[in-house]
Amino acid sequence: MKRLAFLGFSLLLLLPSCRKDVNVLDISIIGDEPIIRVITSINGKVMDADGNAVVGAEVMAGTEFAMTDQDGQFNIAQAVVKENLAQIVIRKNGYFEQVMKVASTPDGLSYGEVTLFERGTPEIIQANTNVDLDMNGLSFKFKPGSIITNSGQPYAGNARVFNHYIDPTQEGFSERIGMGLEARSAIGEPLSLRPFAMMNLELEGENGEELFIDRNVGVELEFPIPTDLLDDLEDEIPSWGYDLEEEFWLIDVDCYPSTGNNYSCTVGGTGSWCCCIPVEGIQVAANVYNNDLTPAQFVKVELDDEYSYFIFGGYTNEQGFIRGLVPKSTPLDLQIEDLCDNVVYTDLDIGPYETHTMLPEIQLDETVEQFSIQISASLQDCTNNPISEGWINVRYPGFERNYSVDATGMLAGDLFFNCIDFPNVSIAGYDYLNEQKTDLFEHQQLSDFALGNIAACNEISSSATIEVNGDSRKLFPVSHETVWSNPNNLNVRCEIPGGILDIIIVNYNGVGNYACEGSITDMAGIAPDLSGMEGSLLQLTTIAVQNITSDGWIEATITGKLDDVPNSDISIPFVSRPQL
Repeated sequence: MKRLAFLGFSLLLLLPSCRKDVNVLDISIIGDEPIIRVITSINGKVMDADGNAVVGAEVMAGTEFAMTDQDGQFNIAQAVVKENLAQIVIRKNGYFEQVMKVASTPDGLSYGEVTLFERGTPEIIQANTNVDLDMNGLSFKFKPGSIITNSGQPYAGNARVFNHYIDPTQEGFSERIGMGLEARSAIGEPLSLRPFAMMNLELEGENGEELFIDRNVGVELEFPIPTDLLDDLEDEIPSWGYDLEEEFWLIDVDCYPSTGNNYSCTVGGTGSWCCCIPVEGIQVAANVYNNDLTPAQFVKVELDDEYSYFIFGGYTNEQGFIRGLVPKSTPLDLQIEDLCDNVVYTDLDIGPYETHTMLPEIQLDETVEQFSIQISASLQDCTNNPISEGWINVRYPGFERNYSVDATGMLAGDLFFNCIDFPNVSIAGYDYLNEQKTDLFEHQQLSDFALGNIAACNEISSSATIEVNGDSRKLFPVSHETVWSNPNNLNVRCEIPGGILDIIIVNYNGVGNYACEGSITDMAGIAPDLSGMEGSLLQLTTIAVQNITSDGWIEATITGKLDDVPNSDISIPFVSRPQL
């Protein structure tokens, strides 16, 4: 039995010009279009109408599912979905079923937010009879045979009716619903919908079983049009339902003027309905960057038309890219909000566009406001004993830091982020005495990161080494911060247990070998039992840059000698990302 669902936030991304061979599972043809299925990962948040976290909601992507945590957040890894536009279904008892759409590129990571609406108290009607029902500002006329079971048989018992109406002129409409009202015409052409009224209808039997509407009989529905939209009304406005199988809004029937500001039509299914005027749609895309030219990950982008009617909204992906369907030949206003809901970019006059368009690169204003998340962990050795001489290494956008654990192996503290930096955090613990480390733990949510007990059972493969007269010391972990000192030079600051290494990379230009200037402070603190270390400076330091990752991280190794210390060698690998 086909049913419809309520559409939430959308994130629609353009297909890349080249395709990875991995994690593209199969290609099938439906009509004239190829349907490509890929493996991707999705993070997000589920909230109620008041902005509170919805805990314990089931989130489905393909055949994979996750439950929302105490902060309403979820993570789905390795989901098999359609490429470019994946459908995510969210369910929880007591709420209307919801749908959101997110990007789904091979091996990608996307983010979305969706609002669940409570069902509230139902009205109970006798099915298989004529029933007039006024409920939550809507009027329904049920006929004998209107309500059927999942098998298509008429239902004759008591039916519970749940409905919800949304005013498109209501403040916060884009956050509640409507993010990306993309439809398809009868011949498959993309259409952008302008909503005049939206509603949701769900039915249950006496035992909680899901019921449906017989399309051949239907239910007459009457609903109000907001006063601010009356001047733009037409004599006929199509109604559209979101189809879970087709994964788009599809046209159903026309609605006509009724009494006062009301329109009416006969709907042929349960689920979500939109009284919307369709216009020809075109794709608009953009790359969004932070002030330091790194991708602006998972920031919210919204497009309105010149009359402030909502057109499209969604979130950038991990590369700072977004695309959406907008009406052709329509002037648009663009607004971008950071993770703290601050407006960090506006352009009140873009377009109109007649064809698919890639906007010029967008660079966000610098922001000084910050938010924080707490990290906590208990570091243990491989026999589950607390580690008193150890560190927790934390890597997050632009930084890598070491934090000492206390005598019981505990660490608890706050990480601070600029409101344009999504907290992509990686954490590993190090056992200094046994030279072992924990697994790498990753966190890509706006919530606190409580690791609990973590055991250091893995061999350490990367560390700094200081050698004097054949006597060496291994130093780990090593943290780094890299900044531009002028347009040509990079400053690298490495923190290692007991000291700090400052390096200047002269005339930096990507992968290669460079001559460097540098110094180490507090050499005696780094290796106090190696004679002659105190007060020494680096001599003839070089740096080999082996790789630069797609998101700007430099992978390199510093090598050199200590001035006035015979037979001394230093080798320090590091990974860091330049900051302005």
